[in-house]
Amino acid sequence: MVAIKNTWYELRRKGHYYELYEHFRSEQESYTNRLARIGLGKGHILEELLKKFGIEFKGNAEIYDVVLAMRLYLAMRVLATLKRPELKYAVLDAVSSLPDEEALFWAWKVSSSRRGVTAFKVLYEIQ
Repeated sequence: MVAIKNTWYELRRKGHYYELYEHFRSEQESYTNRLARIGLGKGHILEELLKKFGIEFKGNAEIYDVVLAMRLYLAMRVLATLKRPELKYAVLDAVSSLPDEEALFWAWKVSSSRRGVTAFKVLYEIQ
């Protein structure tokens, strides 16, 4: 498990959405930042992803493992762009089978590049 001091992530089911938040708290400051949001229709795959990593989801989950949080972020960003709902299981398989370093790389790529999601979908044949 990779953790960052004073930082944790939270996946919430809120209304008709799943939302991923990053929390930071220190003596001087604290903040909460929403990283991603996805609808319930595609979002239930996130619960299956958490289950694969041994976390039971009951409407709210605190995550201290950065790699797992970035897998969720990557999955949410890719799922949000899918036009064919049947591909959501391909996303689940691709994201859960990534080595830790690649999961972090793709999370960075998706957050820093307009074409990051497209590159991920092409490379892992999710079209």
